[in-house]
Amino acid sequence: PDRSYLRLGDFTLDAFVPLANDGIFSAHLETMAHDPGANTSQNYLDTLNFDLSTGQRFTLADMFYPGEESYRALQRVAVAEAQYLLLKGLRGGFGGNIPDVHFFEKDEYRPELLEKQEFALTEDAIVLDCTKYCGVSPVAHVLDRKIPLEIPYSRFKHFFDPDGPFRHISKN
Repeated sequence: PDRSYLRLGDFTLDAFVPLANDGIFSAHLETMAHDPGANTSQNYLDTLNFDLSTGQRFTLADMFYPGEESYRALQRVAVAEAQYLLLKGLRGGFGGNIPDVHFFEKDEYRPELLEKQEFALTEDAIVLDCTKYCGVSPVAHVLDRKIPLEIPYSRFKHFFDPDGPFRHISKN
């Protein structure tokens, strides 16, 4: 049998904890695989965010006030942050460009996408992430698998639910 590198395949797990304090545990787990004999293989991403005061896992939706206003704010802020980083030369967009800040306004309001959006938390920011094509996301067109989008908490200060998990991060 052929024992070349590509025939054997490989598997890489990249895991780290960007935030762990008395109230929040946030972990990022990503795999990169190359199945034996395959040209490409599926990669996987999972982020785990726990509110340690309740012991429950929480989603991005739990961070914000419920409703369309917070949902649209996330979209506008993500686009603005991605455009800012693009202008500074720190980021590209999927396909090399980033949409206009009003790009998502025509999209249907789909709050369930906040439940599915992969994200991790740091001391200062929400980090939005996705697998290769970022299809299940309220901000898919500004995400790029190679570079997660880090957005400072200050950009969302009027939209965070103070009774949600953000209470464990807020310094005010």
